[in-house]
Amino acid sequence: RRCFYCGQPLREPSLDQSCPACGRAVLQGEESVDRYDAYIGRRRGWTFAAVVVLGVIPILGPLLASSLYKRTLINPYSLYMTVYRESFLMVVLFLCRHLFRLLPFIGVIGMPILCVTEYHLYRRMFLWKAQKHDFRGE
Repeated sequence: RRCFYCGQPLREPSLDQSCPACGRAVLQGEESVDRYDAYIGRRRGWTFAAVVVLGVIPILGPLLASSLYKRTLINPYSLYMTVYRESFLMVVLFLCRHLFRLLPFIGVIGMPILCVTEYHLYRRMFLWKAQKHDFRGE
């Protein structure tokens, strides 16, 4: 969570916030949400490929793969969501991610599938929340 304009770290997990340094609204409307989504989407190809390649490495591979895709694809969306983090499906996906880290043979197949599933789920939830949000402040 950083300001798009000055790079200042943000504190709140909310779509409706202003940067403490420059004072600009972080997400100013649908256009900025679309730009943010496109920015994260550009990471998708190389991250998916890296997860597949890392999944082949025993024990350490699934650990690195889950950490990589969580930081590059999941966190940018989840850091703007508060209520949805604690949902049952999110807890199940979290448990699967950690289970696949510990079971390397299952992780080789399961980690890429989990990566794609989590990415699409978090992305859809973020876009749904942004669509419901009133950026005009009314």
